[in-house]
Amino acid sequence: MCSERYVIVALAYVIVGTFVGMVGGFVATVFGASLWTAFFLYTLIGAVSILVLAVVRSAHGVEADQNLSNAPDVCDVAYGRPHRLPAKAPTAPHADNGMMKILAVDDDAFILELIPKIASMVGCPNVTTASSSAAALDMLETSPNLFDCLLLDINMPDMDGIDLCGRVRSMPGYRDTPIIMLTAMTDIEHLDRAFKAGATDYTAKPFDIIQFGERLQAAQDRISAQRANAAITSNADEFASGRQIIDVWADARVDQIADLHAMIDYAALQNYLTSLSGSAVTDAYVMGVVVERDVTIAEEDISGSVLLMQVATSINEAFANTRYTIAYAGHGQFVLMANAGRLPDARTIEAAIEVGLAGQARANEARISTRISVGMAVRPGSRRATRAKIAFESAINLAMERAAGKTASIRFDQLRTSNQ
Repeated sequence: MCSERYVIVALAYVIVGTFVGMVGGFVATVFGASLWTAFFLYTLIGAVSILVLAVVRSAHGVEADQNLSNAPDVCDVAYGRPHRLPAKAPTAPHADNGMMKILAVDDDAFILELIPKIASMVGCPNVTTASSSAAALDMLETSPNLFDCLLLDINMPDMDGIDLCGRVRSMPGYRDTPIIMLTAMTDIEHLDRAFKAGATDYTAKPFDIIQFGERLQAAQDRISAQRANAAITSNADEFASGRQIIDVWADARVDQIADLHAMIDYAALQNYLTSLSGSAVTDAYVMGVVVERDVTIAEEDISGSVLLMQVATSINEAFANTRYTIAYAGHGQFVLMANAGRLPDARTIEAAIEVGLAGQARANEARISTRISVGMAVRPGSRRATRAKIAFESAINLAMERAAGKTASIRFDQLRTSNQ
């Protein structure tokens, strides 16, 4: 039980009771009552008010108190007072019916003691801790089993969490592992570095228990989806139609490119947009880029991943003088985000990307086998919880509409030519 909370509530009752009693005594004096009578009414009305408030709170709070009675206390780092987690805290499904294996790295011993307790409350009790980046790297390299999720503090001596994140991403087996950054910093520069180093999410210190649980829930959902997709890919039969598989981008992926620091994970870009505030949100814009593969060109020696890398490189060249971030959304779709007071022209960007692809094709002595469609830029909404989802879906839909329009125009030209 948190004794401070009850002291504050009791003090509030006394203040309210005193005020109501003073009003009652003043009214009695106005109507000609003696001073002693007014004082008696002040005391009586004040006491009754406090009693009524206590009874009302008891009636409305009994159910909440019952729900919290079985939950252990967790210390709020910011205010140093215990908070309660609801007894029926939501839990996430475990990947492969097993507990998500978490590695938490922080140089603060108190935080390392706190994290396993909070994680256990939200259904993730399997937490290993490390007090430094060096210790974490040693665990990652020597552990017989891979960790499923990493929690990295940004502000650590010797090697900070952002540099550690970059090191982890270069290790076999940790290319797609959810990495959640722990930070008390609100400086956007640190989050920008963290996401570009490979982080997928972040949570702020002092910890909000509900938010922390949601971050771990998202990490478990991500792991489950990755393993499910891997199982489907490994067991699915190739279904061909005509010259190629139905989904030409089914096995394609876009890895980190050494010279393309703006490329980050799709979920990380969503989290990054969610974390923005102030002018960083109002000046932000999102654009979708759809890549269509020309099935009339048989280039079995060039994989879909290579073609997507070429597109990503051309996008980077088109935004050479702009601070931007890009992510691959799958199925030949990219989402990019940048900041500008004036929205860019989608057709100009589309033409610049096509010029870059043409240059790469000439350098490789190959034909251009992709068609690019860039949708109009959209501004994200102010509502933090939904701004990324809505903005990204809108941007991709606009790019898809642009692609559909270009396809229809090509087919119309072909039909007109055949009828001449």
